[in-house]
Amino acid sequence: MRNIWVLAAVLFIGGGAEACVGFTGSYSTFRPVAGKYHVLVLEQNDCKAVAAGSFQLDEKTSAVSDEVEPKVFYVEKNYTKLCELTTCRVFTTTANGLEFAENASVYIDGTTCKYDRVSWSRQDIWNLRITYRITDSSAACRKYRGAASVVLKDIKH
Repeated sequence: MRNIWVLAAVLFIGGGAEACVGFTGSYSTFRPVAGKYHVLVLEQNDCKAVAAGSFQLDEKTSAVSDEVEPKVFYVEKNYTKLCELTTCRVFTTTANGLEFAENASVYIDGTTCKYDRVSWSRQDIWNLRITYRITDSSAACRKYRGAASVVLKDIKH
């Protein structure tokens, strides 16, 4: 009977933990710019850090150019020493992925909107959903009602 209670306690305690969703892969929106697709490359180290790099993929020939080797740019708050760049984005894990603060602008569907937070989650088993918390009060950005998402497709599937 004691073993059953220990197992139940472990399951109960573990059930409250945040998820660690894997994001390793190469992703693109497959919307060409000047005949090339931009590809985001992510390499995840457990739930501690995510390295990011990129390359361009020719729309017609699939030739690779402008490669940027992945470097650790996203780190969990307890692992900031893993950062390989001058500054990094510090993330927290959530039930569906990860989230970090970033004040910038995003261009979505012909509109540029300011945002202050970003979350990553899985659209499905292959694709990455990036959601931006929109802070822009302009009429064009109000249609997003506080959040806009972009789905990046895994280039291998």
